[in-house]
Amino acid sequence: MSAEIESLAKDKIDILFREYDTLRAEIMARSGHTIHLYGICAIVIGWLITQPFNFKLLGGFLFVVAALFLIFKAIWRDINKAAAKLRELERCINLLVGEELLTWEQKCGGSITGYVFNRR
Repeated sequence: MSAEIESLAKDKIDILFREYDTLRAEIMARSGHTIHLYGICAIVIGWLITQPFNFKLLGGFLFVVAALFLIFKAIWRDINKAAAKLRELERCINLLVGEELLTWEQKCGGSITGYVFNRR
């Protein structure tokens, strides 16, 4: 009976680790998307500086800024949701294993310590 329970716990841990790996990859991909958006912003700003001013251009610029802001906000929201789930998975896996193996997202992750400025 004990071997059967251990096997069940191991299967649970394996499944949770798959979800953990998937969420980590998702966070990394979305972080990469923000880097690409920074590049797009730099290109747009560089192009804008070279253009003569007119109100049509200003309207287009404001539209692009608003669209990029919404995209950044959606990416940020998704990263934070995935990080919250990772913290939950870390706690769950640590409980199943009986020791504290996974701690990164709970102690050092960006949503805990701050993405740009350190909150500690």
